[in-house]
Amino acid sequence: YADGLKSFCTGFVELKKMMVSPLWRAAPADYKNPNLITVIPPLEYHARRVATYISQLKAKKVFVLRSGFSEETKYIVPFKKAINNISKNQIDVITTTILHGNLTSLLPRLSKTEPNVFVIPATDQQFLQVTLKSLEDLAKQYPVILFGHPNWEKMTFLRAEQLQKLNTYITSTDHINYHSPRVIRFVKDYRQTYHAEPGEFAFKGYDEGMYFGAMSVADEANFRLADFSGLHNDFHFVYVKDTGWINSHVNLLKYVNFDLKPVE
Repeated sequence: YADGLKSFCTGFVELKKMMVSPLWRAAPADYKNPNLITVIPPLEYHARRVATYISQLKAKKVFVLRSGFSEETKYIVPFKKAINNISKNQIDVITTTILHGNLTSLLPRLSKTEPNVFVIPATDQQFLQVTLKSLEDLAKQYPVILFGHPNWEKMTFLRAEQLQKLNTYITSTDHINYHSPRVIRFVKDYRQTYHAEPGEFAFKGYDEGMYFGAMSVADEANFRLADFSGLHNDFHFVYVKDTGWINSHVNLLKYVNFDLKPVE
């Protein structure tokens, strides 16, 4: 986790030994260790994934709805940077702080014929419940496409029915297909061995153990962080100077039939 990782990163920089950050989604730039391997994609890679998909929709404008909490800038800044780079500044990003779910100020800029793209980087329960209800009312007259924060997947107060009406997409690095033969086999073996259901860390631990275990016995002369298809997420590492290797693979999911389905 964050504090423990910082202690190790600081002490091991000069040893030039590779170090794995297995569970934390914190920005690796905070640790300043060029030998760090970050397995869980940081938030900025979620924002980039959304920006890439929105650019494919050929949207002319995007409305970013803020609650006002400073934490949201960790998503908004890389999102705006990515979408400006990808679209060459051809997509207008309109960032607005929404109070009490009031969307009236946006109405003159909305289209009744083209999809209106909204991004909500907020995680505050009260803000989301009020704002999503306002968006649901808005969607009765205006076509809406919504992109939410990756933490939404674990928020039990959000309603799949409502999110489906809003054509909602979210990003995820922990999406597990329980119908996959590989997953079915893993769950069966886990139950037999531990007499319990595998949780999030069990899937991550298995994937990372298999991946780095194989890497540890590989020929050092031909060492590389190859792509890998895991049970909970895929690995595609990119190297960032002074920061280390970062897994950049992020899934995009959409609410379909009251469930989250991967978007190709």
